[in-house]
Amino acid sequence: MTLELNEGGTTTSAAPTVGALIARLDNVMTADAGRLGRRLGGLRRRSGQGRRGERNDEGSSQALTDLDRQIRAAEQKLARRVAGVPDVTFPPELPVSERVDDLAAAIRDHQVVIVAGETGSGKSTQLPKICLSIGRGVRGLIGHTQPRRIAARALAERIAEETGTELGDAIGYTIRFGDHTGPDTLVKLMTDGILLAEITRDRLLSAYDTIIIDEAHERSLNIDFLLGYLVELLPKRPDLKVIITSATIDPGRFSRHFGDAPIVEVSGRTYPVEIRYRPYGADDLSDDELDSQDTDRVPRQDAPKPKGGKVSRDDSSRDLAQAIVDAVDELAREGDGDVLVFLSGEREITDTAEALRGHLASRPGHTEVLPLYGRLSAADQHKVFSSHVGRRIVLSTNVAETSLTVPGIRYVVDPGTARISRYSTRTKVQRLPIEPISQASAGQRAGRCGRVADGICIRLYSEEDFAGRPEYTDPEISRTSLASVILQMASLELGDIASFPFLEPPDTRQITDGITVLTELGALDRSGDDGRVRLTPTGRALAALPLDPRLARMIVEADRLGCLADVLVITSALAIQDVREYPLEDRDRATAAHSRFADPKSDFLSLVNLWNYLADEAKARSGNAFRRMCRSEYLHYLRIREWQDLHAQLRQVARQLKMDTESRAMVAAAQVTADAGKPPPAAATRSASGRSSAAGGKRRGRRPVERDNRVVEAQPVGVAAAVITTQGKGSHVSFVDTERVHTALLSGLLSHIGLRLEPGREYQGTRGSKFVIWPGSALAKSGPRLVVAAELVETSRLWGRIVAAVDPTWVEKVGGDLLRRSYSEPRWDARRGQVTATEKVTLLGVTLIGARSIQFDRIDPVTSREMFIRHALVEADWQTRHAFFAANLAALREVAEHEDRARRRDIVIDDESLFALYDERIPADVTSSRHFDSWWRKASREHPDLLTFTPDMLRNAGSRDVDLTAYPDTFTAGNVDLGLDYVFEPGRTDDGVTVTIPLAVLARIDPAAFDAQIPGLRKDYAVALIRSLPKTLRRNFVPAPDFAAAALSQIPDDGPSGLAPALAATLTAMTGVVVRADDFEPEKIPDHLRLGFRVVDDSGRAVGEGKNLSQLQESLRADGRKAVAKASGTVERTGLTGFPPDGIPRTTTTWVSGHEVQGFPALVDEGQKVGVTVFASEADQQRAMRAGIRRLLVLGAKNPLTHVRNALSRPQMLTLTVTPHGSVAALLSDATEAAVDALLDWAGGPAWTAAEYAALVKKLTPQLDRAVLDIVVAAEAALKEAHEAERLIDGIAGTALAPQVADLRRQLKRLVHPGFLTRTTAAHLPDLTRYLQALSVRADRLRENPDRDRQRMAEINALEAEIDDAVAALRPERAHDPDVADVRRLLDEYRVASFAQPMRTAVPVSEKRLRNAIATLRR
Repeated sequence: MTLELNEGGTTTSAAPTVGALIARLDNVMTADAGRLGRRLGGLRRRSGQGRRGERNDEGSSQALTDLDRQIRAAEQKLARRVAGVPDVTFPPELPVSERVDDLAAAIRDHQVVIVAGETGSGKSTQLPKICLSIGRGVRGLIGHTQPRRIAARALAERIAEETGTELGDAIGYTIRFGDHTGPDTLVKLMTDGILLAEITRDRLLSAYDTIIIDEAHERSLNIDFLLGYLVELLPKRPDLKVIITSATIDPGRFSRHFGDAPIVEVSGRTYPVEIRYRPYGADDLSDDELDSQDTDRVPRQDAPKPKGGKVSRDDSSRDLAQAIVDAVDELAREGDGDVLVFLSGEREITDTAEALRGHLASRPGHTEVLPLYGRLSAADQHKVFSSHVGRRIVLSTNVAETSLTVPGIRYVVDPGTARISRYSTRTKVQRLPIEPISQASAGQRAGRCGRVADGICIRLYSEEDFAGRPEYTDPEISRTSLASVILQMASLELGDIASFPFLEPPDTRQITDGITVLTELGALDRSGDDGRVRLTPTGRALAALPLDPRLARMIVEADRLGCLADVLVITSALAIQDVREYPLEDRDRATAAHSRFADPKSDFLSLVNLWNYLADEAKARSGNAFRRMCRSEYLHYLRIREWQDLHAQLRQVARQLKMDTESRAMVAAAQVTADAGKPPPAAATRSASGRSSAAGGKRRGRRPVERDNRVVEAQPVGVAAAVITTQGKGSHVSFVDTERVHTALLSGLLSHIGLRLEPGREYQGTRGSKFVIWPGSALAKSGPRLVVAAELVETSRLWGRIVAAVDPTWVEKVGGDLLRRSYSEPRWDARRGQVTATEKVTLLGVTLIGARSIQFDRIDPVTSREMFIRHALVEADWQTRHAFFAANLAALREVAEHEDRARRRDIVIDDESLFALYDERIPADVTSSRHFDSWWRKASREHPDLLTFTPDMLRNAGSRDVDLTAYPDTFTAGNVDLGLDYVFEPGRTDDGVTVTIPLAVLARIDPAAFDAQIPGLRKDYAVALIRSLPKTLRRNFVPAPDFAAAALSQIPDDGPSGLAPALAATLTAMTGVVVRADDFEPEKIPDHLRLGFRVVDDSGRAVGEGKNLSQLQESLRADGRKAVAKASGTVERTGLTGFPPDGIPRTTTTWVSGHEVQGFPALVDEGQKVGVTVFASEADQQRAMRAGIRRLLVLGAKNPLTHVRNALSRPQMLTLTVTPHGSVAALLSDATEAAVDALLDWAGGPAWTAAEYAALVKKLTPQLDRAVLDIVVAAEAALKEAHEAERLIDGIAGTALAPQVADLRRQLKRLVHPGFLTRTTAAHLPDLTRYLQALSVRADRLRENPDRDRQRMAEINALEAEIDDAVAALRPERAHDPDVADVRRLLDEYRVASFAQPMRTAVPVSEKRLRNAIATLRR
C-alpha cells in the first residue's frame, strides 16, 4: 500500500494496483482466488490498466480498495487454516503406514494417484492425513467421498480422533441433511452424492484442492460419473489433486482411465485366512428360486403363500438362519474372536438376530449380537466400534464389505448373496433381486477377518458354486437407469453422454432408455433438426431438485396444478425409506396402528395423513415424549427426521425456483360436513397437507380437521372420501382434492400405471409388464380398475408398492406424447350435427379408455367434411330450419316422384352428383353443423340462392324423354278426383300405383272405372294381359309388346269400357282370332300393374288397403256409412214410433278434404220401431226407406183379425192355424206387411215429408182390410198345397230315396217359412201356390222314376249353387232385391218345367236363360 499527502497536508493510503492485488491471490484459498481474480480481471478490462499499474479513476480506486480489503480477509483466513493443520501421526500397525513416504511423493509429483489396498490396510483413514502432511487441504478442502453415509460419518469420527481434533473443526463430514463442517475445516468426508450436488453449484470444484474417491472398485453410478467428470475437469484445474482408492480389484483400469496414473499398492491382510465351504439347503436353489426368496418389502402376514415344493422365503430364511447358527457354533469351537456375518438386508438381519439370540440364550458366556446397516442411528452404529467384553457377532449388510472396517473381527460368515439393484430397460422397472455375489466381493468379505490373528471365513455355499461365479460385480452403470445422470449432464451442459469419458461407457440401449424416460417426463426435447437432446424448462427445474427425476417431475406438476404443499410431503416420503415399522414380533399391532392413516383409495394420501398426525403430535409433545410416541406407535424416529429434513430442503429449493410452496389442494372441512351424504364439490378424499414438519415451526394454512367418528361414504375415484370408523381406521385425515394431487403424481409415474386383468389380482402394466399390488397396501383387496404405483419392484414377482386408484382422464392430462390414440367407426351423429368416432386411448400398452365417442373433425377434418355433406345434406339426416334445405328436399321429392311414376331409377341425379353440387359451393373448413351455420349465416347474405337447387339441376340429362302427363296426380271416378301415389319398390305391398279414396266417398266409387288403367302404364298393362292368355291364344300375338302397341293405337284413351274388353275386341278385329275379355287371366297380371286402393278416414289414417276395390267397399261398408253420416251433419235417431215432423231429406251434401260427400238419409226398420240413418248410396237409401215406411205403416194399422175371421170359413181358418208363423196373429201381421208393401207404390209412397206421410196413410188405410183379406185367402190356398206336399213327402219310404226326400223338404221349407208372405210379395202368391203344387207332383212321381228325379235334382242344385255364389258376391243387403228374387223365381219355374209337366210355367225357361240371368246378376 502506498502513502500519499493530500491537500490538507495529511497522509492517506493510496489504492493498490490491479497487478499487485493479482500477485497476492497466490496466498488465498483457491475458491477465493477464482472469485476475486474474476473481479480484478473485470476492473482491468474496464479501466484499460495494464501491468504497469497506472492510476485509476475515483471509481476504480474505490473498487480496488474494497478488493484489497477482501483479499486481506482471505489471506487471514488462509493463515488460520495453516495454523489449524493438526499434527499427524500414522499408526504403525496399519500397512499403509509403511508407504507414507511413497504415497506422499506420488501425490506431490502427480495430479492423479491410484491407491490399491486390501480391506483393512488403513488407506481410507490415513490418506487424508498424508495429504495434510504435504500441505494439501489449506488452499482448498481435501474432499473425501464414501459410497455410504455410515462410512462417511464413521471415518470422520475416526480421523478426528486420530488427529486430536473436534469433529466439525479441522475434520468434518457432510451427508444428506447433515453438514458437520466449519469455515476452518480441512478434510471433508462426504457421500459421493454430495460431491455430485456441489458440481451443479461449482463446476470447477474450486472449494477443493484434493479429492479422494474412496472405494472406487464398487463402481457405483455416482463414482463412475465422478471419475468421468474429473477426467474432463483436471486439465482446467492443474492444481487439483485426485486420489482414487480401490481394493486390489483391477486397479489398472483406473490408471488407464486417468492417462496411466501411477498405482501405489498397499498390503492389507497380515494373517492368513482359512476358507471353509459349508453349503446349506438353499445352496441347491436356482437363481430364480433365490430371487423368489426376497420379499423384504412385503409384510409377512400378507405375503403370498408358496405353492408346490418350492422353498418359501420364510422357510429359506430359517434354513439360512440355522446355517448361520451352525457356523457360529463351529467358529466358537475355534477360539475367541468376533464374528462378522454378511446378510442381504435389514429384514434378514432382524430374522437372523432373533434366531441367534434365541440360540445363544441357553449357552454359557456372554455373546453380543449387533446389527449394522445404513439406517441405524449413529449411537447404534457406534456400538460396533466400541470396546466390549465377551464375544460379539456383527450382522451387517455389505456396508462392512469395503466401506467400514469393524475392529476385532477374526471370523466371517458369508452366505454368498447380496441384494443387487438391476434395471430392466424393457419394463422400466428397478429390480432388487438377491443374487450370488462375485468372486471379488467374496474375497473382500473374506479379507475382513485375519487382521488381528489367523482368520476363518465360512462360506455357506460350495466351492464349485464359488468357481462358477463371475470374477467381478457388474458396475452399477450397466444395471441401472441413467435418467438422473443424463439429466445432470444436460443441466451441466457436459455434452452427449455417449462421448462422456466414463470408465466403462454404458450400453447404447441404456442411454436410449434414459433419454426416453426423461422425454416421457418432459425434461428433454429431441425435436431439433440436429438430433441433439435439449433440456426443457421442465428439465431445468427437475435438475435443480435433489431428487430422482420422476419425483422431481411430480413437484413441477404440482406447482402448476396448485397442490405443491401436498405433493412435497409425498415426494419427500417416497425419497426415503418408509418411516412405518413392522417388527416381526408385533406385526399385527403395528399394522393396526398404521391403519389409522390409511386411505381406501390411495396409499399416497396415507403418507400425507401420517405427516399431518406427526405435525400435530410434535407440536403437542416435548422432544423426548415425541421419541417415545414414535417408538410405541411403530414409527422410526430417525427416518421421520430424515423425512422432515428432506421436506424442508425440497421446500427451500422449490422457493428458489419461484414455486408456490403454500399451494394446497384442500377442501374445507366445513364444506364436507355440510355435504355429508353427497359427493364433495371437487374430487376429494380425506387427507392432510401443507403442514409444517413434525419438528415444529409456525403452522400455515387451515387448522387441523376435527376428528369425527361418523362414516363418510366412499365416493368413486376422483370424488372419494376415506372411510372413518370408530375403530380408528383412517381417523387421522382431512379432505384433499385427489384429482389434482394424483394428476401431479402421475406426471412422474406414467410408466407405473396398471389396468386390472379380470379375473384375478394381476394388473397389466406398461410395456407388457404385469404386476400385483403389494399386500400391505390399503388397495390390495379392493383392486381398483386403474392404479398407479410409486415403484415397481421385482423380487419373487413384480410388486406395485404405494398404490392409488386413478381416473383415466387424470392420466390423459399429463400423458402428453406417450398417449396413443386410435380412432375407429367414424359416423354421423344427427343429434349433435357432427361426425363422431370411437376413440381408444392407450399409454405404453395400457388401455386407459377402451371406447369413447369424440368429435372427429379435430382428428380428420377432410373426412369429417365429406361425411357431413353426405349425411347431413345429401342424405338429409339433419334437423335444420335452413330454407335451402327444405327447398332442396322438396325438389328432390318432386324428381323422385317422377322415378316412381315412370318406374325408372335414372331420373334423379345420384348421390355423388348431389355431393358434387354441395362440395363445390361449401368451404373446406365446414366440417359440422356448427361450422356450417356459422359460415352460412354470412354467406347467405351475399348469395341467398347459393345452395338452392332447382328440379332441373337434380334431374339427369338422359331423363328428359319421360312424359309426366301420362302419370297424372289424380284419377276421376264417380265425379270424385282421387289422389294417386306412385311407388317403385318391387317387393313392397304397395309397389305400383295406389288410389287414395276417402272413406266418406267410398260407396260412390264404381270399381269398373279403374279398368282403363292410367295412361303411363296402359302399354305395360296391355302386354301383361296378352301374356296372360291361354297358350293356344297367346301364340297368335307374338311379340306381345308390338301387338299391344298396335291395339292401343286403335283404342281411345277415354273409351266407355275397360281396357280388357276393348283390347279383346281390337285383337279380334286385327287378327280374326276371337278373344273374349274372359280369356284374360287377371291373377297373372304383375301386382304393380294392378291398381291398389287405400281407404283413409277424415284424419288421413288408412283404414283399409288392397287390390280389390269391391272387397274393400264391402268390408268397410258400415264404416263408410258412418263416415257419410258424420260428414252430413244429420242427426241419426232410433226408437221412433211416428214419422219425423221435420221429414227426411233426400240427400245431404258436404265437403271433406276437398271431396264432395253426399249422404242419403232414410227411415229404417227397427222391428217394433223405426229410426233415421244416413246411407252412402241412393240404392241403399231407397231400399231402407221402403222398409222403414212399410214398418211405420204396419205399426199404425189396426189388427185385421176380426175382419178376417168374419170373412173366412171355418175350414179356411183351420188351415191358417197350421202355419210356419206359429200363430194366426203372426200370420196376419205378415199379411198386413205384405198388403202395405203391395199398396205402397199405388198410394204414392214412400213419403219424405210429414205431409206426404199423412197423405199416404190417408189413402192407404181404407184399402188395407180388403188387401189383407185377399192376401190371407191366397195364403190359405198356399198353405193347403203345402200341407198336401208335406203329406206326400212324409209318405215316401226307403233309404235309397233319402237324398230326394231331403231335397223335397228343403224346398218346402224354402217356399213356406215365417214371413213368407212379405218375402214372396202379394203379386207372386199365386206363383207360390203353383210351386207348391209342382212340389206335390214331384213327390208323387218320385217312386215312378227315381233316377230321372235324381238326375234332374243334380242339374237344378248345380244351378242353384251358381245362383248362391252370385248372390254371395253381392252386398248382403242386396240378397232380397227384386233382380235377385227374379232369378230365384226363374229357377223355381225351371223346377216346375223339370218335375211337374205338363204344368205350365209363368215365363219361358231353360238352362241357358238361367245362366244368362246368373251372368247378369254377377255383373
